[in-house]
Amino acid sequence: MSKTRSDAWSYHNDLTLAQTVIKHITDGSTQLRAFQEVGETLGRTAGACGFRWNSNVRKKYAREIRMAKVHRQDRKNVRKTQNDIGFKKQNQELDIKIMILSVKNLKKVYDKTQSQIKQLMINLEKIDKTISSLKVEREKLISLTNKKEDSPITPNEDYQALLSIVQHANRLMNSNSKTNFKQEKIG
Repeated sequence: MSKTRSDAWSYHNDLTLAQTVIKHITDGSTQLRAFQEVGETLGRTAGACGFRWNSNVRKKYAREIRMAKVHRQDRKNVRKTQNDIGFKKQNQELDIKIMILSVKNLKKVYDKTQSQIKQLMINLEKIDKTISSLKVEREKLISLTNKKEDSPITPNEDYQALLSIVQHANRLMNSNSKTNFKQEKIG
């Protein structure tokens, strides 16, 4: 007569272990998480569940495991395709937003540049007027210089005449101040 252990694995325990592990495989989770979940449900350690799975249960469910892996891969491909489509759509929306911002920034730069061009045109007109007035003044000076060259008195002669007048005035002032000084002493 054989004795049955009180903590032996039952058919229902094996079935719970198999279903949980296959569900985790299908969902893309790890077997270790499945062992932890089953261990909590059955009151066993995750190590005991892993040992039972690897030593006994896994061989019985090989076909279901393969199907779960194929299903997981299919779901992963679908998610990737959906993500790619969603990512492309998000990228397109982002590209459109970036383009709109770029156009707005270009408009600001264009408006600022137009304003600067207007200011430069105003400055250019002022410079042109200044150049024109300087040309007129230059012509007047050239004309005056030509008239001076035509006159018999040269600038040097004017200077000499002015210098002699100043010297004569100095002499008169010096002689006049000495006379006043002498008169004050006498009187």
